[in-house]
Amino acid sequence: MEQVRIGVIGCGGMSRHHGKIFRSSVPEARIVALSEPDATNLESYLQDVFPDKQDLPSTYKDHKTMLEHEKLDGVLIVSPHAYHYQQTLDVMNAGAHVLLEKPMVINTPDALDLIAQASAKNKVISVAFPGPFSPEFQFIRQLIADGTLGEIYLVTGVCAQPWIKPVGGTWRTDPALSGGGNLYDSGAHMFNAMFYLTNLSALEVFAFVDNKGHDVDVIASVSLRLS
Repeated sequence: MEQVRIGVIGCGGMSRHHGKIFRSSVPEARIVALSEPDATNLESYLQDVFPDKQDLPSTYKDHKTMLEHEKLDGVLIVSPHAYHYQQTLDVMNAGAHVLLEKPMVINTPDALDLIAQASAKNKVISVAFPGPFSPEFQFIRQLIADGTLGEIYLVTGVCAQPWIKPVGGTWRTDPALSGGGNLYDSGAHMFNAMFYLTNLSALEVFAFVDNKGHDVDVIASVSLRLS
């Protein structure tokens, strides 16, 4: 196809980041529709991503209405984590592929069901972990796979940031919407890197977490036994 028609569910800050990249660097993709219940977020998206006022997308307050009225090839989902499962199902049922912000969903059964549904419907769900698409990750994965580094005995990772400072008081600190805190949110990138680079999976997990007075984890230490 000459141009891919993209819909967007959720127009917050990360979504605007995606939108700017689509418009500046992916000419074969066109954002044709936005779904966002918050009018302020929607206006910010239009101002930040479409400052030239050219090819403005249609806008909707809910994603189901967008899917009913638009013929879309793919949909970017950048909403609170607890919404990912149903929104992804709705998009695939509407006939479109999905680029889904991490973390994928908030429990294992939902993840396994989406994988099965995507296979049955012949649809792609790509979770937005940029690392595996970088030349650095490709190079390191090959070094490990071909034995250049020898047998790997231990993999360590650190994710350090003042996470609670920018997200405190938002939906990210509500476990019903986020599914977890810093370890689940930003830490997802670290785990994705470990599993992708080593091509291993976790057999056992042990963790200490400290919420530091919040409803979700703020700091954590995790040990994994890999396959």
